Amino acid sequence: MERRALPLERVEFRHDGTGPGKFAGHAAVFKKRAAIGDPKRWGFWEELDPKAFDRALDEGQDVRLLVDHDPSKLLARTASGTLELRTDKRGLYTEAELADTSVGRDTGVLLKRGDLSQMSFGFTARSDVWETLKDGSELRRILDVDLFDVSIVTFPAYPETDAALRSAIDAAGLVNIRRQRWEAARERFERMSRPPGAKRRGEA
Repeated sequence: MERRALPLERVEFRHDGTGPGKFAGHAAVFKKRAAIGDPKRWGFWEELDPKAFDRALDEGQDVRLLVDHDPSKLLARTASGTLELRTDKRGLYTEAELADTSVGRDTGVLLKRGDLSQMSFGFTARSDVWETLKDGSELRRILDVDLFDVSIVTFPAYPETDAALRSAIDAAGLVNIRRQRWEAARERFERMSRPPGAKRRGEA
């Protein structure tokens, strides 16, 4: 599973005097290029296609709202109707009624104070495409995902730690893609270099 963190987009926190309150915002933004690591050295750019979440939402995938991706810190859930997810022109709109628990109340206080200001979502890419940009860096466009959770996070998962970056690169398959492109380029070079009628190395 991959995770992506970003500042809460246009977050709104509402409290009517009962319970811990509600919040709304965009957990993901479409067509906004994000740097995963250092794209010019060891990393890549990434964009979400506007239809990336359509299948997951149409299927009614059971998505949880968590704190720091911790299953023990559950705030809301689509299956119970306390978490609403939908897409609009901007991205993945998230609206939730925070659970009236110690975790929910504490989270409401921290959201209101602005101490919590970032959100992350956990997913598995079902379909993506890669493009090499003019500067040689790689762009990944995510077309279709399975969505597991949206989380309010204290610290973003990317790209601060080397382990997280390696995990992102491995999950995205960038290493394999570069290896395949290198092997394809080498094959083209060998084919162009062989005299007419000559066989490849290792061929009988």
